[in-house]
Amino acid sequence: MVAPSTKTPQPGTVELGERIYRERLRAVLEPAHNGRCVAIDVDSGDYEVDADALAALDRAEARHPKGRFFLGRMGQDSFVRIGAGAAGRGP
Repeated sequence: MVAPSTKTPQPGTVELGERIYRERLRAVLEPAHNGRCVAIDVDSGDYEVDADALAALDRAEARHPKGRFFLGRMGQDSFVRIGAGAAGRGP
């Protein structure tokens, strides 16, 4: 389960994350990583993949401490959003 954000996602974060995934990452990551999580910094387009959502997010935040993140789980027929705007999620 993804820790709830203490920061409200900035407008457009979800849409940007979904677009980056659909246009740039889906063809690269699916189907090899189906069922795994991807954390995308929507400003840079950088991403991290892991079976554990928080591990992917932690690595992405380490690379981009002030980033805006979109977090999702990859699948064969759909991309499931599991959180967005995780930067500033608390202690």
